[in-house]
Amino acid sequence: ESPSDDNINPYYSEYGQSAEGEYAIQYRELGYNEWSSLPGTKNEIENIQKYIASVDVYEGAMASESNIKEISESGKLNEYKILHFATHGLLVADRPELNALVLSKSANDSVEDGYLRTSEILGLDLSAELVNLSACETVLGKSYMAEGVIGLTRSFFLSGAGGVSATLWPVDDNATATFMGIFYNYISEDLPVDQAFNESKKEFISGLHGEEYKKPYYWAPFVYYGK
Repeated sequence: ESPSDDNINPYYSEYGQSAEGEYAIQYRELGYNEWSSLPGTKNEIENIQKYIASVDVYEGAMASESNIKEISESGKLNEYKILHFATHGLLVADRPELNALVLSKSANDSVEDGYLRTSEILGLDLSAELVNLSACETVLGKSYMAEGVIGLTRSFFLSGAGGVSATLWPVDDNATATFMGIFYNYISEDLPVDQAFNESKKEFISGLHGEEYKKPYYWAPFVYYGK
């Protein structure tokens, strides 16, 4: 979730960067000092818990970069079939090395800067069938001729994910909470991930959840890459 809210399941980085180090300075120079909370993520997690029996929730200080690293190093991260991130996603078009998921950071943490960067994601020890990035702009990356699209999704694939879901543009907080509840309902019925996404979108398009949510802005940003 947001840096001060909830998160379902974790992630890890192998490159510890001082909070006063190179990257932290670059983030500050770009104006990324404060992040707004995402109140809808609380509802999002509650909706997910209605349909998924076993859920470990990491919120607030527990959703910190330091804690996520410890969880990964313990081997527990590798036990999850689904990793769901409800948080901000940061993409910097001309500095792809700064692309990251924004996590919690305590004031006394002098080691981590709270940004789980793409380079750090590559160090994750995971084998999840799905990494669900319920965040803003988590798909777009900078394109290079030889390497194609560099982004968070590619990093998760390289770290062992079987599939990755992400968003194409900033998403509406409340609509996302509704969408994810529908999606995990279908997952609980053993629908394949791609079909579960398609059925969730159909519900929005049909107007089952209100006329406003029929607009593509609310359902079209969610995309799935995988089997």
